[in-house]
Amino acid sequence: EGDAALVAAVTLEAQRNNTPLADVSPFPTDVEPADTIALAMRRGEHFLLARLGRQVVGTIRWTRKREFADLCDERDYADLSGLAVLPTHRRVGLGSTLLASAEWDVAAEGLDWALLRTATEVGLVPFYETRGYALRRVRQMTYAEAPTYLDGVMTKRLAVIGEHRTDPHG
Repeated sequence: EGDAALVAAVTLEAQRNNTPLADVSPFPTDVEPADTIALAMRRGEHFLLARLGRQVVGTIRWTRKREFADLCDERDYADLSGLAVLPTHRRVGLGSTLLASAEWDVAAEGLDWALLRTATEVGLVPFYETRGYALRRVRQMTYAEAPTYLDGVMTKRLAVIGEHRTDPHG
């Protein structure tokens, strides 16, 4: 929980700079305050941080879900979200490392699937596809305070570590 403020700060900075327009994003940004992140940590959501010395420069989170179980063999899956790297530390592999580390943790928990969502207009679908994710569904999302965008739902089947397998209905 002590890292909640760091997660919030990195996420805010990364999402404010998720397009070529500095400090501007036309997409709705669901940036949570530190107290909400701390509550998520207490509820058991998992957060990974990338640090450079004492500075947190990236983060990703995951939690067990079922909303899109139809895309994951009717099983629970890990919903990966909040992959964020500070603009000054991008394009050196931190995002890929955070994603791979989260997948490792998910597989170690016995989950077979990882799922993530991305606004297709941001241009990250190819990034995720080269890391084994498949675009499975595209939904049009409309919010009063932001332009309509396309929400890409992507999945990846993971190699589960060890003998533990999740119950398909649990």
